[in-house]
Amino acid sequence: MILVTGGTGFLGSHLLEQLLKNKEPISAIYRSTSDKNILEKFPSINWIEGDILDVFFLEDAMQNVDKVYHCAAKISFNPKEEELLERINIDGTSNVVNTALDQNIKKLIHVSSIAALGQKLEHRVIDEEAEWDREIPSSTYSKTKQKAEMQVYRAIAEGLNAAIVCPSVILGKCDWNEGTGKLFQRAWDNPKYYATGTTGFVDVKDVAAAMISLMESDVHSDRFIVNSENLSYKNLFELIAKYLNKKPATKAATPFLSSIAWKAEKLRSFITNKPPMITKDTARTINAIKLYDGSKLLKALPNFKYTPIEKTIQETCLAFLEEVGE
Repeated sequence: MILVTGGTGFLGSHLLEQLLKNKEPISAIYRSTSDKNILEKFPSINWIEGDILDVFFLEDAMQNVDKVYHCAAKISFNPKEEELLERINIDGTSNVVNTALDQNIKKLIHVSSIAALGQKLEHRVIDEEAEWDREIPSSTYSKTKQKAEMQVYRAIAEGLNAAIVCPSVILGKCDWNEGTGKLFQRAWDNPKYYATGTTGFVDVKDVAAAMISLMESDVHSDRFIVNSENLSYKNLFELIAKYLNKKPATKAATPFLSSIAWKAEKLRSFITNKPPMITKDTARTINAIKLYDGSKLLKALPNFKYTPIEKTIQETCLAFLEEVGE
């Protein structure tokens, strides 16, 4: 029996789609606020309503479970959601790994993030050995994902068979009003400005495939960056614009302009009580030059290959046009 947390999310739903091909029984956790369309899309899955913050619920959910994929997490750069980030990402992960230990599950795959890696290596290639520096400014999201990893490593030291994946920015068919779906929606709206930073990108199907391969392998007690290519946001938006048949942004949103934008958004958010579209943390992130090395995963999984990011963008743009395009 397989248990998936965060099964209604972007990555979780793609993971379920691939897991179903293996014909193993699957249970997946959803909350009352989850997207019910995902439940209807996968009727053969044993959907369990509950919350990873509820230890007693997790104990019941992991009965007779052999494998756990822990995808559930909160992604936010809104300062008002710091407490929620800490509860879900740190406390929730602690509950999952503790219950997995108690239930003697065979293996757990934890979804972390490149945000949990070292923060100070700008303009240098970052690999799994990057060290966290508490003196460097980091978002609450980054801090909670790093602390969540510490919970997994603590459980590994206590006997849990587990591995960690740290995906870069995940692209693929999704809700176009959420997460990276907004990148395609923004390109569709003919933006004038592009961010000046660089980061890593990976296909959502690749992340799911890597997780399944790691689960079925003998690899354990280690973490892996899952990153296909490093790309500037300028090049990213040029590729998206190309396959959406739109004009790419031509003006650079410099750190100075981004600073003005997040301060204006902070004021707007205060007045309207609506989440800011850009924060100090996101402004810093989108203008940073971060390069990630995803080759360690290729050595651990010789049969695994990354999808070229341009192909991912082309396929995602096609999906966008089918659902949203005129």
